[in-house]
Amino acid sequence: MTRPSAEPRGRSLVGPVVGAVLAALVGAAALVAGQADDSPGLGGLGLLVALTGVVLAVRSVRRRRSG
Repeated sequence: MTRPSAEPRGRSLVGPVVGAVLAALVGAAALVAGQADDSPGLGGLGLLVALTGVVLAVRSVRRRRSG
């Protein structure tokens, strides 16, 4: 006998969300390092990467829930 799958369509949410959360963490670390070193370029780049990670995580969850 086979167990019924928790993911009926075969798409897992773990991979995209973990990747997006890691991007957000790396961006936040770059933002903190840029501010500590008084580097506006690194701080701005870190902010962009962190926001991109958050947006990708939200998009992944919304797409998964909507269908």
